[in-house]
Amino acid sequence: MKIIIYQSNIIKIGGVETFTYNMCKNLSKLYDVELLYKQCDRSQLKRLRQYVKCEVYNPSKEYKCDICILASSWGGYPDSVVSTKGEYWQMIHANYKELAKTGYKYTKWNKTTRHIAVSNTVRDIFNDMYHENATTMYNLLDEIQATQPILKLISATRLSDEKGYPRMIQLANELKKANVKFRWIIFTDLKQYNIKKSELEEFIFMQPRYDIWDYIKEADYGVQLSDTEGYSYFVNEC
Repeated sequence: MKIIIYQSNIIKIGGVETFTYNMCKNLSKLYDVELLYKQCDRSQLKRLRQYVKCEVYNPSKEYKCDICILASSWGGYPDSVVSTKGEYWQMIHANYKELAKTGYKYTKWNKTTRHIAVSNTVRDIFNDMYHENATTMYNLLDEIQATQPILKLISATRLSDEKGYPRMIQLANELKKANVKFRWIIFTDLKQYNIKKSELEEFIFMQPRYDIWDYIKEADYGVQLSDTEGYSYFVNEC
Protein backbone atom coordinates (compact mmCIF):
# COMPACT_ATOMS: atom_id res chain seq x y z
CA MET A 1 0.00 0.00 0.00
CA LYS A 2 1.29 3.46 -0.90
CA ILE A 3 0.56 6.30 1.50
CA ILE A 4 1.34 9.96 0.86
CA ILE A 5 1.52 12.34 3.81
CA TYR A 6 1.38 16.04 2.99
CA GLN A 7 2.37 18.96 5.21
CA SER A 8 2.94 22.28 3.49
CA ASN A 9 5.37 23.89 5.94
CA ILE A 10 7.40 21.73 8.33
CA ILE A 11 9.05 24.01 10.88
CA LYS A 12 11.80 23.18 13.38
CA ILE A 13 9.51 22.31 16.29
CA GLY A 14 5.77 21.95 16.70
CA GLY A 15 2.98 19.54 17.51
CA VAL A 16 2.01 18.87 13.90
CA GLU A 17 5.68 18.31 13.08
CA THR A 18 5.88 15.70 15.85
CA PHE A 19 2.72 14.07 14.51
CA THR A 20 4.16 13.91 10.99
CA TYR A 21 7.46 12.44 12.20
CA ASN A 22 5.85 9.75 14.36
CA MET A 23 3.30 8.89 11.67
CA CYS A 24 6.01 8.55 9.02
CA LYS A 25 8.22 6.47 11.31
CA ASN A 26 5.47 4.06 12.33
CA LEU A 27 3.72 3.68 8.97
CA SER A 28 7.04 3.07 7.21
CA LYS A 29 7.32 -0.25 9.08
CA LEU A 30 4.30 -1.55 7.17
CA TYR A 31 3.74 0.56 4.05
CA ASP A 32 5.41 2.47 1.24
CA VAL A 33 5.27 6.04 2.59
CA GLU A 34 6.19 9.29 0.88
CA LEU A 35 6.20 12.74 2.48
CA LEU A 36 5.41 15.81 0.37
CA TYR A 37 6.03 19.37 1.55
CA LYS A 38 6.47 22.91 0.27
CA GLN A 39 9.05 23.93 2.87
CA CYS A 40 10.86 21.84 5.48
CA ASP A 41 13.37 22.70 8.18
CA ARG A 42 16.73 21.08 7.48
CA SER A 43 16.96 19.27 10.82
CA GLN A 44 13.43 17.89 10.43
CA LEU A 45 14.20 16.73 6.90
CA LYS A 46 17.31 14.90 8.09
CA ARG A 47 15.41 12.78 10.60
CA LEU A 48 12.37 12.21 8.36
CA ARG A 49 14.59 10.87 5.57
CA GLN A 50 15.69 8.06 7.87
CA TYR A 51 12.27 6.47 7.38
CA VAL A 52 10.47 7.77 4.29
CA LYS A 53 11.05 9.31 0.88
CA CYS A 54 10.75 13.10 1.12
CA GLU A 55 10.05 15.37 -1.83
CA VAL A 56 9.24 19.02 -2.43
CA TYR A 57 5.67 19.10 -3.69
CA ASN A 58 5.38 19.92 -7.40
CA PRO A 59 1.82 20.99 -8.35
CA SER A 60 2.57 20.17 -12.01
CA LYS A 61 3.38 16.54 -11.19
CA GLU A 62 0.80 13.83 -10.60
CA TYR A 63 1.34 11.72 -7.50
CA LYS A 64 -0.50 8.42 -7.07
CA CYS A 65 -1.19 6.61 -3.84
CA ASP A 66 -3.78 4.45 -2.07
CA ILE A 67 -4.33 6.90 0.81
CA CYS A 68 -3.45 10.57 1.11
CA ILE A 69 -3.12 11.98 4.65
CA LEU A 70 -3.17 15.74 5.12
CA ALA A 71 -1.14 16.50 8.23
CA SER A 72 -2.61 20.01 8.64
CA SER A 73 -5.45 22.21 7.45
CA TRP A 74 -3.47 25.24 6.34
CA GLY A 75 -0.88 26.11 3.74
CA GLY A 76 -2.79 24.86 0.73
CA TYR A 77 -3.70 21.41 -0.48
CA PRO A 78 -1.90 18.89 -2.76
CA ASP A 79 -4.38 18.96 -5.63
CA SER A 80 -2.18 16.86 -7.92
CA VAL A 81 -2.18 13.89 -5.52
CA VAL A 82 -4.51 11.16 -6.74
CA SER A 83 -5.73 8.38 -4.47
CA THR A 84 -6.59 5.26 -6.47
CA LYS A 85 -8.91 4.23 -3.63
CA GLY A 86 -10.46 7.68 -3.33
CA GLU A 87 -9.19 8.09 0.24
CA TYR A 88 -8.16 11.57 1.38
CA TRP A 89 -7.86 11.87 5.17
CA GLN A 90 -7.50 15.27 6.80
CA MET A 91 -6.09 15.68 10.31
CA ILE A 92 -7.77 18.11 12.72
CA HIS A 93 -5.23 19.21 15.34
CA ALA A 94 -6.75 22.45 16.62
CA ASN A 95 -9.65 23.72 18.70
CA TYR A 96 -11.35 25.65 15.90
CA LYS A 97 -13.68 27.50 18.26
CA GLU A 98 -10.69 29.23 19.85
CA LEU A 99 -8.79 29.46 16.58
CA ALA A 100 -11.71 31.34 15.01
CA LYS A 101 -11.04 34.18 17.47
CA THR A 102 -7.75 34.83 15.66
CA GLY A 103 -9.59 35.24 12.36
CA TYR A 104 -8.69 31.80 10.99
CA LYS A 105 -11.45 29.90 9.23
CA TYR A 106 -11.21 26.27 8.22
CA THR A 107 -11.61 25.56 4.51
CA LYS A 108 -12.33 21.98 3.55
CA TRP A 109 -10.30 20.47 0.72
CA ASN A 110 -12.73 19.44 -1.99
CA LYS A 111 -11.16 15.94 -2.07
CA THR A 112 -11.35 15.23 1.66
CA THR A 113 -13.28 12.05 2.40
CA ARG A 114 -12.54 11.71 6.12
CA HIS A 115 -11.64 14.00 9.00
CA ILE A 116 -9.55 12.62 11.87
CA ALA A 117 -9.40 14.62 15.11
CA VAL A 118 -6.61 14.21 17.65
CA SER A 119 -8.92 14.31 20.70
CA ASN A 120 -12.60 13.92 21.54
CA THR A 121 -12.87 17.60 22.47
CA VAL A 122 -11.45 18.71 19.13
CA ARG A 123 -13.69 16.22 17.36
CA ASP A 124 -16.88 17.46 19.04
CA ILE A 125 -16.07 21.14 18.45
CA PHE A 126 -15.18 20.53 14.81
CA ASN A 127 -18.29 18.44 14.15
CA ASP A 128 -20.51 21.07 15.77
CA MET A 129 -18.98 24.01 13.89
CA TYR A 130 -18.66 22.46 10.45
CA HIS A 131 -21.32 19.72 10.55
CA GLU A 132 -18.81 17.04 9.75
CA ASN A 133 -18.43 13.55 11.19
CA ALA A 134 -14.83 13.51 12.32
CA THR A 135 -13.48 10.48 14.18
CA THR A 136 -10.86 10.45 16.93
CA MET A 137 -7.33 9.08 16.69
CA TYR A 138 -4.92 10.18 19.39
CA ASN A 139 -1.47 11.30 18.24
CA LEU A 140 1.15 8.56 18.19
CA LEU A 141 4.04 8.75 20.61
CA ASP A 142 7.58 7.75 19.78
CA GLU A 143 9.03 4.68 21.47
CA ILE A 144 9.93 5.18 25.13
CA GLN A 145 13.58 6.13 25.31
CA ALA A 146 16.11 5.33 28.02
CA THR A 147 16.64 8.57 29.94
CA GLN A 148 18.78 9.98 32.69
CA PRO A 149 18.47 13.27 34.59
CA ILE A 150 20.42 16.19 33.18
CA LEU A 151 23.25 17.66 35.23
CA LYS A 152 21.98 20.66 37.21
CA LEU A 153 24.60 23.27 38.12
CA ILE A 154 24.28 26.50 40.07
CA SER A 155 26.56 29.47 40.76
CA ALA A 156 26.08 32.70 42.67
CA THR A 157 28.92 35.06 41.90
CA ARG A 158 30.15 38.22 40.33
CA LEU A 159 31.33 37.55 36.81
CA SER A 160 34.87 38.77 36.35
CA ASP A 161 38.19 37.18 35.40
CA GLU A 162 39.36 36.62 38.97
CA LYS A 163 36.00 35.08 39.81
CA GLY A 164 36.61 32.41 37.18
CA TYR A 165 34.18 33.40 34.45
CA PRO A 166 36.53 32.28 31.62
CA ARG A 167 36.83 28.88 33.31
CA MET A 168 33.04 28.68 33.61
CA ILE A 169 32.84 29.06 29.83
CA GLN A 170 35.59 26.46 29.41
CA LEU A 171 33.87 23.99 31.73
CA ALA A 172 30.57 24.40 29.88
CA ASN A 173 32.26 23.76 26.54
CA GLU A 174 34.01 20.67 27.91
CA LEU A 175 30.67 19.30 29.13
CA LYS A 176 29.16 19.88 25.69
CA LYS A 177 32.08 18.14 23.97
CA ALA A 178 31.57 15.18 26.31
CA ASN A 179 27.88 15.15 25.31
CA VAL A 180 26.79 15.79 28.89
CA LYS A 181 23.40 17.48 28.99
CA PHE A 182 23.26 20.16 31.64
CA ARG A 183 21.55 23.34 32.80
CA TRP A 184 23.58 25.98 34.63
CA ILE A 185 21.73 28.64 36.63
CA ILE A 186 23.91 31.65 37.45
CA PHE A 187 22.77 34.34 39.87
CA THR A 188 24.71 37.48 38.95
CA ASP A 189 24.57 41.09 37.86
CA LEU A 190 25.74 41.16 34.24
CA LYS A 191 25.93 44.94 34.22
CA GLN A 192 28.43 45.18 37.06
CA TYR A 193 31.46 44.34 34.93
CA ASN A 194 29.83 44.85 31.53
CA ILE A 195 30.42 41.18 30.79
CA LYS A 196 29.32 39.86 27.43
CA LYS A 197 26.74 37.20 28.19
CA SER A 198 27.65 33.75 26.90
CA GLU A 199 25.48 32.51 24.05
CA LEU A 200 25.51 28.95 25.37
CA GLU A 201 21.88 27.91 25.66
CA GLU A 202 22.62 25.85 28.78
CA PHE A 203 23.38 29.04 30.74
CA ILE A 204 20.43 30.63 32.52
CA PHE A 205 21.33 34.04 33.93
CA MET A 206 19.16 35.25 36.80
CA GLN A 207 19.13 38.48 38.74
CA PRO A 208 20.81 38.44 42.17
CA ARG A 209 18.52 37.62 45.07
CA TYR A 210 19.07 37.02 48.76
CA ASP A 211 17.29 33.67 49.05
CA ILE A 212 18.49 30.95 46.68
CA TRP A 213 18.15 27.99 49.06
CA ASP A 214 15.51 26.25 46.97
CA TYR A 215 17.65 26.57 43.85
CA ILE A 216 20.68 25.18 45.69
CA LYS A 217 18.57 22.28 46.95
CA GLU A 218 17.55 21.41 43.40
CA ALA A 219 21.08 21.51 41.99
CA ASP A 220 23.50 18.60 41.74
CA TYR A 221 26.58 20.78 42.10
CA GLY A 222 27.38 24.29 43.16
CA VAL A 223 30.21 25.68 41.04
CA GLN A 224 32.70 28.20 42.42
CA LEU A 225 35.77 28.80 40.24
CA SER A 226 37.17 31.95 41.84
CA ASP A 227 40.93 32.47 42.27
CA THR A 228 40.66 34.86 45.18
CA GLU A 229 38.18 33.53 47.75
CA GLY A 230 39.22 33.70 51.38
CA TYR A 231 36.04 31.99 52.58
CA SER A 232 33.41 31.03 50.01
CA TYR A 233 29.98 31.65 51.39
CA PHE A 234 28.47 29.94 48.36
CA VAL A 235 30.42 26.71 48.80
CA ASN A 236 29.50 26.70 52.49
CA GLU A 237 25.82 27.26 51.67
CA CYS A 238 25.91 24.38 49.19
